Amino acid sequence: MTVTKMVTFDLAERRMLLSTRQRNDMGVLNDIALALTIAARLPKDVLDHSVEVSNDLDGPASVLGLLHDTVEEGVASQAEIASICPEDITTAMVAITRLPDETYASYIDRLKVNPLAVKVKRVDLAKNLARPNPKGSLRARYLRALATLAQT
Repeated sequence: MTVTKMVTFDLAERRMLLSTRQRNDMGVLNDIALALTIAARLPKDVLDHSVEVSNDLDGPASVLGLLHDTVEEGVASQAEIASICPEDITTAMVAITRLPDETYASYIDRLKVNPLAVKVKRVDLAKNLARPNPKGSLRARYLRALATLAQT
């Protein structure tokens, strides 16, 4: 499933989506639509990255791919994510969000117990590594994280 990069929702459309959300066979599509209303608040470069991550995934992982940077970027809270997403995505969102005073190694260790978060983080890291000229220290960090996550 491919998500378009041009996403705009006005407040009335968002309220309609929130009020009519139903868990059914189309649940993932509803979740993606709701996730896009939040992800659209991200700076363009971060939104583009989130869409790229999402496009390489499916189902709940695709939804989490759209949302994975929203809390860290300050455009959404965990409570807001919990208000629109099912529990599996909400739990994975907590796992994939690095805490302010957390070391990167501790973050990866905490994240690796959630299979959905691991699936999305692997794609996130691969996309980050594919960027032109990632800084040496970031490249090394991402490679260590991928090696740690490969053991899960």
